[in-house]
Amino acid sequence: FNQSEFDRPATSVQLTSTYFKPATFGGDHAFKFGYVYRDTPSSSTTVYGGDVYAQTRNGVPERAQFWRSAATNYAMTTHSVFVQDVYTRNKLTLTAGLRWDRQDDAALSSSVESNRLIPEWLPGINFQGADSGVTSSNWSPRLGFGYDIFGTGRTVARSSFSVYYGQIAPGSLSGTLNPLTAASISFPWNDANGDRFVQLNEVTLQRSA
Repeated sequence: FNQSEFDRPATSVQLTSTYFKPATFGGDHAFKFGYVYRDTPSSSTTVYGGDVYAQTRNGVPERAQFWRSAATNYAMTTHSVFVQDVYTRNKLTLTAGLRWDRQDDAALSSSVESNRLIPEWLPGINFQGADSGVTSSNWSPRLGFGYDIFGTGRTVARSSFSVYYGQIAPGSLSGTLNPLTAASISFPWNDANGDRFVQLNEVTLQRSA
């Protein structure tokens, strides 16, 4: 009937480090900072068996829907840098941090063959790839407050504020530039020989359904 295949490998590299600075500005500091790199390309293919579907309404032949296969290939890279400081003084704990994320995707080259039955209507395409030039760059603050009310560690008042940005999926931006998503066109079909299969001499190619 049809077949779809998806390939979504992921490569991630993360470098983190911590640094402790006691007895500074009246308290102790615990710094954490790091860098994250992610490479998450995505490719997919969809093939429609026979390149055409025979469609009926209430058992009566109505139209033939011709398909051209789909082939998408996207690149997606993410760079992230973050730094955080946890400051502790007596019963008080303050947390402050900042994170930067840069996300970029592109449509890579790919190709699809024409529909074997009506190549004049659904021709093959060799796509050279395209990059919108648009990147997503976001700064995310992190703030936190904690106070050990009785100094026992059992009753702590806490408050925090953070901003989080969603992760862009491969092709979220560049997908609009890719012409190789699935395409179809339908024509009236009369099934003259009654075999329930579409032959071109049974299709009216002069007008779409």
